[in-house]
Amino acid sequence: MRNIFTDLFRKPSMLLALIIASTTAFAQQQVTSPGVVSQLTLDSEGRIKCELHAHDAISQEHHSTTQNARFENAKKGKSKKKNRGGATINISIFNFDPTFSQVNQASAAFASAIEIWSSNLQSDVPIEVALVFQPLDDGVLGSAGPTFIFRDSPGLERGTWYGNALADKLSGEDLSPGEFDIIARFSTVFPNWYFGTDANTPADDFDFRTVVLHELCHGLGYFGSMFVDNATGVGDWGFGIPDENGVFFPAIYDRLMLDRNGKQLIKENKFPNFSTELGEALLTGPILARGARINKATNGKGMPTFTTLDSDVFGDIPGFTDIWLPGSSYSHQDFVTYAGTPEGLMPAFCAFFINSPAADLSDSISLSMNGMLFF
Repeated sequence: MRNIFTDLFRKPSMLLALIIASTTAFAQQQVTSPGVVSQLTLDSEGRIKCELHAHDAISQEHHSTTQNARFENAKKGKSKKKNRGGATINISIFNFDPTFSQVNQASAAFASAIEIWSSNLQSDVPIEVALVFQPLDDGVLGSAGPTFIFRDSPGLERGTWYGNALADKLSGEDLSPGEFDIIARFSTVFPNWYFGTDANTPADDFDFRTVVLHELCHGLGYFGSMFVDNATGVGDWGFGIPDENGVFFPAIYDRLMLDRNGKQLIKENKFPNFSTELGEALLTGPILARGARINKATNGKGMPTFTTLDSDVFGDIPGFTDIWLPGSSYSHQDFVTYAGTPEGLMPAFCAFFINSPAADLSDSISLSMNGMLFF
């Protein structure tokens, strides 16, 4: 594993001291790895996109910011959102930009998004979220993700990775006491945020609450590990490092994905890991997410998942069409089906956030199925 966490977002009673940690406290061995990070960016052409990162420089920077001294002196707010019998989500607020004058408005919009999510989740274990405001690089709007992913904890499907909040829910306990379950960072220098919660976003602004809903969704577990090498056409899956037998493990998200013929993508007798057969299935699609909650939310149809941008539909866009887009492909809703619709919280290219009525998303397919594929 290449990433080393600092103690920036460790709460005082931090118990996990290793990035890859095993414990013999359970009948089966629990394994922990750094969490997946979703980063939202805006390019020079005005295209906004969401990319997922695991075990790379971007995910490491998200998790291990170097502002330790400022962290210790940061103004910290605490709020708690409890839905009607559903989930408790605690928010700890850190403002690392003393010039950011809209911290109260932004925090209120974030809390509104938390309220929406808490009303769509079910968990007996409180979810701890760190909200961080700070200057980010040009073009970076924000990032969010689970602090850790877990596998082989009690209550989890064996050989499968889960994000903090979902792993806690299924195990019935806080698996990382003293840690935040989700860290969400947002830029204080991006000039076009709309922090209102009235769904009246100005034409040239980005609805902050809708962006937060999207990023929190990734933090709650909306991420998979499928990847295609565009040069070779080889597809593969698996987070972290292999076990002693060289075996990689999928995310729970991966286990819900089926090809056009209803075949599970991680079935290696059909789609061997690290194979062109898997790569072809991913590139040609369609890929459907299925499961009890998804089927209920979609009347049994399943949810189309984003694979590639078809040049026959979008025209030839070099670097975008007819190729696998690492971090965007697969861990999002299908763009053609959902972008710009009331159900479209999770497409990868989020230009519709510019004027998105976030309030209308509270009962969307994304929330009810992502409530989650699992919650």
